[in-house]
Amino acid sequence: MAVSLAKVADADRSIGNEDAALDRFHEAIKLLESLTLKPEEAGLEQRVCFLSKLLTIIIIWNLNPKQMTDN
Repeated sequence: MAVSLAKVADADRSIGNEDAALDRFHEAIKLLESLTLKPEEAGLEQRVCFLSKLLTIIIIWNLNPKQMTDN
């Protein structure tokens, strides 16, 4: 579900609907953070963490793209 939300958010962003995109990216992160993994799913933890960090970076970049490219 989080990946689907991120895809829709990216589509919103590409058509200029920044507010909806940011809302969906935030919602995707909340879904990822609310996951409870069972011990046998420990291998997924790294993927979930990576995706959550990636979405956070996308949100930060959308909030201030000039600052991200100036570095």
